[in-house]
Amino acid sequence: MMKSRTYPRKAHGCPTGKKRFRDHRDAVAFLHHAENARSAAERNGGKTKLRVVRCYECVLCHGFHVTSMAQAA
Repeated sequence: MMKSRTYPRKAHGCPTGKKRFRDHRDAVAFLHHAENARSAAERNGGKTKLRVVRCYECVLCHGFHVTSMAQAA
């Protein structure tokens, strides 16, 4: 089970309003959490809204974000 972490949005938030992960490791951990949630939902006949598939570094906040887009534009 993934440990729950809180990330300050106002003090260190991104101007885009997207959820900011402080480093690549945290973003990848969230991607693994989303994949596990999708797998568990499928096994139990349910659904989840977590569709994220990759992370990227933001040039505005220098943090990391996750996206459902498979490849960069």
